[in-house]
Amino acid sequence: GIDNSRAGVVSFTATEVSVRNSEFRRNGLGIELLGGSATVEGVTARNSDGAGLDTALDLSRLTVDDSVFTDNGGQGLLVREVADGTARIRNVTANGNGVDGIAIRSSAPGATLAEITASGNDRHGVLLGSRDTTVVGAMANDNTESGLVLPALAGATDGRELRPGDGEIGLEASGNGQAGARLSGSDTTVVGLQADDNRDGIDLTDATGVTVTDATPGDGDRGVGARSNTRYGVVLSNTTDSAVNETLVQGNGVTGIHAVSSERNLLADLTVND
Repeated sequence: GIDNSRAGVVSFTATEVSVRNSEFRRNGLGIELLGGSATVEGVTARNSDGAGLDTALDLSRLTVDDSVFTDNGGQGLLVREVADGTARIRNVTANGNGVDGIAIRSSAPGATLAEITASGNDRHGVLLGSRDTTVVGAMANDNTESGLVLPALAGATDGRELRPGDGEIGLEASGNGQAGARLSGSDTTVVGLQADDNRDGIDLTDATGVTVTDATPGDGDRGVGARSNTRYGVVLSNTTDSAVNETLVQGNGVTGIHAVSSERNLLADLTVND
């Protein structure tokens, strides 16, 4: 689908729609999925006026595999109103979009993302606004604002987990204009994060019960990195009951660890130098 004013594909309450091995260019939206259930595989959506993929109206399931969403005016993927635990996004690239690379809204809880790349976007790389969301392998580099953003969720225990993948994509948020990873909210675990060359590396402002740690705790390695950031390696501001473990905090421009108005936090097995 090319040069369509609304969208390349619009699916409205289809019981099951599959969009495979297709390219969508210069549409209002690349793919618009409204209700029903959907599989998107092997798709490229680029140069849309709005999002590359947009969901709404209570999808019962969403699967997106092996697809590319680049250079769209809005988000690469805007995922919302999807049934709890049924959104799966795997091996997806969302680069150079006008807002976020991938945005998961609170109305799509329990999403799973694996082996994703979201770099060079005009706002954030990955915005995870839903509870019980899992990310396994993400590269979120060179975004105008932050790489990985986990906002606090009103009235919810967030229950989010981020960790490296088993393949070529680890867990990296580097070269971003603001934070590499902004980890607010509660009950979140982030494993093996590398957050280098940002303004701030790992920002736990407004976090409660967030843990940042090595993939293999107790092995003596420093498997988390916050290096060469312009200001701070690690930020704790209004942070409570959170932990940063086994982290190399090195070569940051102002302070390795910047803590203000925070209490009952644990900093353990760190190397802070240069």
